[in-house]
Amino acid sequence: MSIACVLLTHFAVKFELLRRPELQGRPFLIASTEGQPSTVIARSIEAKGIDAGMKLDHAMARCPQAAVLKADTGAYREAWDRVLDALEQRSPAVEDAGTGTAYVNMQGLDMLYGTDANLVHALLASAPGAYNPRIGIAKGKFPAMVAALKAQASGAYRAVDDVAAFLAPLHVRLLPTSLAIKDRLVGFGLHSLGSIAAIGFGKMQAQFGHEGARLWLLANGIDETPVSARAHEKVFSCYLDFAVPTASLQALTAAVEDLIQRAFKSADLAGRHVRKGRLSGDVEGGVPWVKPLPFREPVNSPTEAMRRVRYLFEGVSLPGPLLNLTLTLTGVTGEAGKQGSLFPEARVIEQIDEELRQYRARQGEPAPIFHYREVDPWSRLPERRNALIPYVP
Repeated sequence: MSIACVLLTHFAVKFELLRRPELQGRPFLIASTEGQPSTVIARSIEAKGIDAGMKLDHAMARCPQAAVLKADTGAYREAWDRVLDALEQRSPAVEDAGTGTAYVNMQGLDMLYGTDANLVHALLASAPGAYNPRIGIAKGKFPAMVAALKAQASGAYRAVDDVAAFLAPLHVRLLPTSLAIKDRLVGFGLHSLGSIAAIGFGKMQAQFGHEGARLWLLANGIDETPVSARAHEKVFSCYLDFAVPTASLQALTAAVEDLIQRAFKSADLAGRHVRKGRLSGDVEGGVPWVKPLPFREPVNSPTEAMRRVRYLFEGVSLPGPLLNLTLTLTGVTGEAGKQGSLFPEARVIEQIDEELRQYRARQGEPAPIFHYREVDPWSRLPERRNALIPYVP
């Protein structure tokens, strides 16, 4: 069974270049601010000597002239989902293997497209040309991925029938396993996939257990893992066109409120809760704008949803005038997903805690709220008698 690997390398970097053409030819880093310290998740080709996973301060010491962009994971995911949707127009079996990598089951598609060349052309057309998609074709997902790495930009590469010989000269770093196991393989003098294939199944299994057996099979070009079509959750969408393009946050807020009201009036959402949402819109002369709406707790009314959206809108800046706006709600459930309180006082505390969590999500740091506690009431020093303890919801 032939499988195609659709590979869009350096996806986040190419997305940012589409959104910010002024960065073309300049060194820049994309950093994740989730957790401390901040780390680099991607870099432009001009930012030399920097690897993904490097701490941001170390990266800046190596390349001080680099611009730093905050990772917009929601926008990257939105763009990648659009590519997956387009691929599913070509084949019903498309596996999402992470942003930038997808597998397509080619079985039976020859009847639809006639030749592999026609199918490859259709798969390449699923992604914008600026992403320079690559297609690899082989009898298995791993060799298909390796073939995609060998393909030219906006081109395709088919692995030879002797897959083991095709893989043999390649480095073990290409294997889909942990860094620790790769280091152990190198430590044993196993630098290429051919060297793994040569030592035999039994020795690999004895040394590395089940993972060793799997790696031996992959090194020999044997990958019978099926393509797992992605699961689709129920999605509710509302859409509107602006009479004139708008960059006003006030107009945007009013439009969002209208969309939320329409969504929750739908019979499909009656009595149900929503866990997450997303706003997106086409920008006049620019890349589409995307804003994730992470509801920390499920919402089941337009009032509650809008209250949380307003927090997320503080400090938002639009990249340009919006032509339209789409609200997408997902994670729909029939349950509230939280325990109610029998006591009004407890409910007030729950509301305060929720407000503080929303503050932290919006600002990226805890709210300056403290408990006032007695520590040493008999101390001669007034400042030791009491203390301010940070309040953590």
